[in-house]
Amino acid sequence: LQAVDLYLGDTVVKVDCGVYNAARIWKVYGTLAAKGDNTADRPHRLATLMEFPKRQKVAPHKLLERLAAMLPKELRASK
Repeated sequence: LQAVDLYLGDTVVKVDCGVYNAARIWKVYGTLAAKGDNTADRPHRLATLMEFPKRQKVAPHKLLERLAAMLPKELRASK
């Protein structure tokens, strides 16, 4: 994510590098999204896809590795 932000981010586009845990940002389609109380302004609801492209492409793992390797070493997050 840091490499994508470095090379594609600008003053208008900012990549949120804090959202690396998919379990925190994705729901399984068709399951209940029920965090917190069921209120009128934030009702519990089924997770669904509202829009999606007709054709999808999966990025090859090697391509993602090449992108990650583009990030300068001094900017890489320590693990």
